[in-house]
Order: sequence, then structure tokens, then C-alpha cells
Amino acid sequence: MTIQREVEEQVIAEWMSLDGYFVETNIQLKGSKEVDIVAVKVKDGQIIVKHVEVGILEYKYETNLKTVQDKFGEKIRKDIKEFVARRITLSENYVWDYRCEYIFTYLAKKQVQRMTEVLAQDTIELTSFDTILLERIPLTMKKWRERAIESGRVTQNDPQRVMLPRKYRILYIVDRCIETFQSISPSKG
Repeated sequence: MTIQREVEEQVIAEWMSLDGYFVETNIQLKGSKEVDIVAVKVKDGQIIVKHVEVGILEYKYETNLKTVQDKFGEKIRKDIKEFVARRITLSENYVWDYRCEYIFTYLAKKQVQRMTEVLAQDTIELTSFDTILLERIPLTMKKWRERAIESGRVTQNDPQRVMLPRKYRILYIVDRCIETFQSISPSKG
């Protein structure tokens, strides 16, 4: 694993944690398979398991498609469910909501739509890292800040001034970059 990929995985892990998931990274499964991120949240009688893989898809379409499909095979899904069940005690009443997402840092634009459609048939979501960074993370931070104010955990009433917890070091940097970019970019009017 490259340092760049480790940073991207850490950004995603922090974001998911901020969104209320318990997150584990770099999980070694039976054999030699390693899973990048498994995030778990219990909500409304469901156990939501998000299996996330991060990577570059730099080859021809067929090779990229096989790479992604292999990351989310039935045996891997079964092994992850067993891993989650061992890590947390589950009652028989929980319904499993198992979600797969491949977050790519690069994929040729001409492949994105076709791969997205084909992978959706396998219940695999395909998302660009840029989408996570520019859309989903800011939305999650905004919602987290609003909940922090509503719950009374913070005394600040301005969501923009509510600081993220210290454990989110990379998200803190992302937040500062977004804030800086927004302050120097021309306003849309």
C-alpha cells in the first residue's frame, strides 16, 4: 500500500467515523485478502455494514471491472459479516444492510458511467474520491456541527465556528482547506 492510498483511506475512515460509524481499517481476512475499510452502524433495528475499498483504476475497462468485482466477492462479504459478528455482540433481531462502495482516485472518464451501471447490478457503488472530498465530507461536517449545537455539547451557536474533535486530524485539515478556498473564491451571485 502506498502512503498516498493510506492517506486517502484515513480521510474516508475519519469521515465515516464522524458520520457515526465504528470503523476498522486494513482488516486481514482469511487467506491473504485485506479489506481497506469496514464501517458499522446500528440504526432502527438494522446493522449497517459499509465495506469500502479505495484505489486507482488505471487499466482497460474489463481489467478495472474485474478488479472491483473481485474486491466484493461473495466469500469476502461472508468473511466480513463473520468478522463484524465476532467484533460486536449481535442479537438475532438485527437485519443486515450490507453496502459495498469502491472509491476511486482515478478512472478514465469514458469508463465511469458504464462501470457505475454494471457495478450497481452487483450492489456495488462506484464513487470518485473527489465527490467524497468536495460533497459528502462537507455535508457530514455540517450535519455533525448542527447536531453538536442541538445537543448542547458545544456552547457556540455558529456552526462554522464549531471545531471538529481532535481525533479527526486529517478532516481538520480538509475543513481548513475548504474554508480557505471558500474565502478566496469569488462568490456566486
